[in-house]
Amino acid sequence: MRRLAALAGLLLFAAPSLAQTQSSVYTEPVLPSSRDLDRLNLTMAWKAYVPMDARSDGIATMQLIDNQIYVQTRSNLLIVYSAATGEESWRVRLPKRNLPSFPVAVNHFDVLVVNGPNFFILDRRNGKLKYTIDLPSTVAAGLAADIEQCFVVLSSNRVISVGLQPEDVRYGQRVRAKVEGPEAPTGMSLNIQS
Repeated sequence: MRRLAALAGLLLFAAPSLAQTQSSVYTEPVLPSSRDLDRLNLTMAWKAYVPMDARSDGIATMQLIDNQIYVQTRSNLLIVYSAATGEESWRVRLPKRNLPSFPVAVNHFDVLVVNGPNFFILDRRNGKLKYTIDLPSTVAAGLAADIEQCFVVLSSNRVISVGLQPEDVRYGQRVRAKVEGPEAPTGMSLNIQS
């Protein structure tokens, strides 16, 4: 009876740990041959190389926005390609690697991206850093933005509206944020909404 109870206990504790083992399958895919593409009436418009840090790195998010493709790797490298030609426009290495990646938000002038508890505003034309804001918590979902503001969902069950114009304080309670970067505006604000 004791052996049966010990075996049942072992299976009870061992089963979840066996189910959580990570896969160690790595692939090295090849491009389809022109014969295979012809058979399906397809042509290859272009191809691009996405650099990876290690075998465990991979593509975390890929978005087509207007005429640009935004690719973010698991190691938090953001690369922007031309959708028409596949030519790389610019790339930025975010400072904290291997953190959860969330889709970027884009407006006419800016690319908005999060990396851990940091919010980055990059110039859409060249990827240069405009501003960095330390958020009060980590991010829980992707960003949504327009020309005036960016909404950030935090893991603390709050939504923050980051004013993209220096004196934007139209929503909620104004909270001072740490702002870094060249020509940082004095009135940049975080507007917290519950």
